[in-house]
Amino acid sequence: MMIDHGAEGIYSPYQWDLLDWKKITERWQTFMYENDGWNALYLENHDQSRTVSRFASDQPEHRTICAKMLATYMGFQAGTIFLYQGQEIGMANVPDTWDISEYKDIATQNYWRE
Repeated sequence: MMIDHGAEGIYSPYQWDLLDWKKITERWQTFMYENDGWNALYLENHDQSRTVSRFASDQPEHRTICAKMLATYMGFQAGTIFLYQGQEIGMANVPDTWDISEYKDIATQNYWRE
């Protein structure tokens, strides 16, 4: 889940590509299969951006197909899928037009102050 985290952590972006994503997926799927394990599959939680906004496009004309693509990706893996509240409907991040005062998340507020 840290594929897009840069050298300084969550707020320092890293430009990943599809090959990075494929290698991570293959590594975990293979590891679990070879070690008699079972993956816990997730793409978002309360500490991360919404999947469709983070890994695809949340623009109105693309959001539905992108959310379906990400759901299909998860569904074709071995493991138990965990969905975060709202992920099942392709919920997106907050709008870019929001002022910082609209964010109620303490980590976001602290980062903004820094």
